[in-house]
Amino acid sequence: ADSFISLTGNANLSAPAPLSLCSIENYIDLWEDIHFCPVQRLALADFYESAKGGERTENDDWLDNYLDYCEWRGVTCDERKNVINLILPNFGLSGKLSEKISKLEALETLDLSSNNMKGSIPSEIGSLSKLTYLRLCYNEFTGQLPSQLGDLQHIELLQLHDNRFKGIVPSIKLEKTRFNESSFIADCGVPSVFDAPLICLDCTMCCNSKSECYPTEETNIQKSNFSSYKEFTWVFFLSDTGIVIMIFLVSFMADKYNHRSEPIQSSIQRSESMKRRAKKYAFDKMGERSVYSFFLGKNWCGWMIALAVLGVQLWVLFVFVIGAEQDLSDDKSDFVFTWKCFRD
Repeated sequence: ADSFISLTGNANLSAPAPLSLCSIENYIDLWEDIHFCPVQRLALADFYESAKGGERTENDDWLDNYLDYCEWRGVTCDERKNVINLILPNFGLSGKLSEKISKLEALETLDLSSNNMKGSIPSEIGSLSKLTYLRLCYNEFTGQLPSQLGDLQHIELLQLHDNRFKGIVPSIKLEKTRFNESSFIADCGVPSVFDAPLICLDCTMCCNSKSECYPTEETNIQKSNFSSYKEFTWVFFLSDTGIVIMIFLVSFMADKYNHRSEPIQSSIQRSESMKRRAKKYAFDKMGERSVYSFFLGKNWCGWMIALAVLGVQLWVLFVFVIGAEQDLSDDKSDFVFTWKCFRD
């Protein structure tokens, strides 16, 4: 039969009880007494063991039986002994992130960057309602990101890059932040360690497998309510064509109206005179050796040459327009990631 230890009424037992004693869950009667066995100390101990903190070569005070958990390295508490900061970058952790991290209900800052942690992110992390600062970058976390990340209503900084996440990053609306481009970073750039990079619609910066990054802010075209340079080019081209046609029609109708009572013969002579002047003006502006001068003649061969040249030039223009698109997820793009995200 399992043993059970009763400590109730023990006058020699001070609070809090030794950590090793509280770790014997379900075998002592006081392990659920938060006065003797603080929940947050147990949560920190479980976090440390899951993260394989005990395999670190450097000795520290973590899991000390009698030392206040608020004095453990990287832990900060408020006046009520609630853990508000857990800051352990480059701490030699190589295990998994425990789901009991959710027991640290007052946690505001969680920084586990630059370790070697593995496994997936537990969905329980979404219950840390006061979390504002979350750095999990430069680890080896894998799998899909939990949708519960979207429940972090007060998050100001979220850095997930340089891991092995895949799929879609949940929609997360950050609070107004002082971190600007660095406030929300994920591996949504190319090349990626997978066939396709992460999809992150809310990220402020995307990084690739080379740790090269680029901000995702809107281009001037997008700020003007165009989805892409291609859309802007089509709108500009069609608008320009429409304006030219409109000017021609207005000019034609105005000329007809102004000379409505003119004899037909005089009208024909005036029209021919205007054509000669317009042709001379066009030649002067574009040059007689310009391929576009064929448009002023009646030779169909010349017209075909001019149209072919115009088509090639429009095609080249279209290639440049496509090349100007800022698509951080296109592995065939010539887009250059010009930012470097340093570990510190």
